[in-house]
Amino acid sequence: MDICKKNAKSVEQIKQEYEQAVDPALVEFIQNVHSAKKAAADKLDYVVSGISEKQKADIEKLTGELLSAKYNFIKGGTINHIENRHGVDGEADRSMADINDMARIGFILHNYDEVDFLRNEKGEIIKSGSHTAKNGKAAPILIYVKRINGFYSVVEAINDGKRRRLDIITAYKSRKNPLK
Repeated sequence: MDICKKNAKSVEQIKQEYEQAVDPALVEFIQNVHSAKKAAADKLDYVVSGISEKQKADIEKLTGELLSAKYNFIKGGTINHIENRHGVDGEADRSMADINDMARIGFILHNYDEVDFLRNEKGEIIKSGSHTAKNGKAAPILIYVKRINGFYSVVEAINDGKRRRLDIITAYKSRKNPLK
């Protein structure tokens, strides 16, 4: 019984931390993207967070290579993509209709429960069509998942190169764990 209470409190604590994790500067960036013309928005970018030791270790374990990237970045075009796919009038769903949910991406990247390569139905690693790895080939894509009222996922290209950054591709919430 004590274990159940401890776990329940832990879940409530995680929810509370999540609610408080809105990055006001990211909210401002998202609003700037909204007010910019598409071409200008595509040129905007924002440092969501630094690469944590946990994230670095997990990426190195998955890829088998040392990671030199220092930051998680998001571009204005990515904000537009998230809103088009998962926003108020999202083509796929409305899981990111609340700007505050988008502004919690950094929290997810520092507190994810699971991370793995994004894979297709055959189990093959999906590569980015618009990001290249340091070897010049298409960058592999990772998916970070955090259980919070369902599952919050952040998808990121491992395009670790001269710019020493990783680019977020999308973010969304779902009822099922996309890694299962």
